[in-house]
Amino acid sequence: MRERERSTRENSLKILKKLINFSSKTCHKILELKLEIFVSFFLERDCKADLIFKERLQCFKLILAWLEKDPESMPFLFGQTVATIAKNSEDK
Repeated sequence: MRERERSTRENSLKILKKLINFSSKTCHKILELKLEIFVSFFLERDCKADLIFKERLQCFKLILAWLEKDPESMPFLFGQTVATIAKNSEDK
């Protein structure tokens, strides 16, 4: 997931989202592998908004799928990251 190619990161996020929709066990596996850190990293990337829009969109879709499938295991890190983006005037 630390791939330099943006499309690879976007596709990885799409696959994770589909796996979450398939089974809530995926949420626990993502936590076990600490992949929520990578998702948060993708959301917080400091780059031109046009270049990372699709990547961020996939991150938000993954977070939404997680909330729908298994809200009890939702990482606190996701909430912090979304709040940080919402507070940042450059990201609006």
